[in-house]
Amino acid sequence: MLELTCMSVLVVGSLLSKARKSLWDQSFATLFHCGSGSERMFGQFIQQIRSVTNMAYMNQDKKAKLAPGIKAVLKKYGVKGTLAVRNYSTLVLNIKEGPIDFIGNYNEVRLDRRTNPDDLAKDYLSLNPYWYQEHFTGKAYKFLSELFAAMNAGNRDRSDIKTDYFDVGWYVDVNIGH
Repeated sequence: MLELTCMSVLVVGSLLSKARKSLWDQSFATLFHCGSGSERMFGQFIQQIRSVTNMAYMNQDKKAKLAPGIKAVLKKYGVKGTLAVRNYSTLVLNIKEGPIDFIGNYNEVRLDRRTNPDDLAKDYLSLNPYWYQEHFTGKAYKFLSELFAAMNAGNRDRSDIKTDYFDVGWYVDVNIGH
């Protein structure tokens, strides 16, 4: 059972800025007047902090809502894979098998760009969701475009790479051969 103390609530509450003081005051009052439901209320408080501070967040419920769209793309192309959630921030798809030769296509594109043959993929790829367009062509490219669209349905990306500011609803990872 989670034991809430004044100190633990104050430490978590200090994550909030002064501009969000009203949320802090409301949550603080709720926590100290809730009695036996402290653990549940603390979880709700953490969710409020995440929503206010724009932290990347993925859970099993969100995954379940996205799964039908992702599975439809997999089925359309005859690809088999498994979905997972990693660190409550990342939706992960591990592609196991299918008729598309992702590694062969990736290596072909890389060789066309005069890549060192020692740098080619052998039996595993971890895709960069922001640059897959540069590394795949044909059916592999079409599949990945549809897949990333399905994995990011409802996601936000207000990141600004120039200022090193990252604001996404959740991250996505696709692994091939893993």
